Amino acid sequence: MFAPAHIQRTVEALADADELADRIETQAQSFRRRIAAAESTMERLRRAIEVGWDPETLTEQYNAAAADKRAAEVGPKAVDPVPQLTADDIRALVTQLGDMAKALDLADRNDLAELYEALGLAIAYDHRLQMADVAITPALRGVKKGVRGGT
Repeated sequence: MFAPAHIQRTVEALADADELADRIETQAQSFRRRIAAAESTMERLRRAIEVGWDPETLTEQYNAAAADKRAAEVGPKAVDPVPQLTADDIRALVTQLGDMAKALDLADRNDLAELYEALGLAIAYDHRLQMADVAITPALRGVKKGVRGGT
């Protein structure tokens, strides 16, 4: 996978697998749709008032639309943008790692077992295709703190 003969294909696969940019754009489109819908509602309610509707009966609807617009405008600012790795970025990282196969071959087997367990490593090998499907699902570990004792 990281052998010199396979690096280009591996880098392309890793770059193509990054779905973060798509998720961020989908989220941004959702915020833009909410803003447009709220503005449309607010404009419709303003026109209703202009033609004689009682403002008191429309106040709640207008305030709800204005609140939704404000929330949608704040949404994109609350999400920290994460720069997407380019194929060149990934290639540089892989090159910095060096020969992983050699490092793993020389590693202590107990250390590897701990690493694989922490990564949630799963490998399914298809002997007919001589291909392995490798997946990781890292365990999210947190530190739990509590207060003991009464007052």
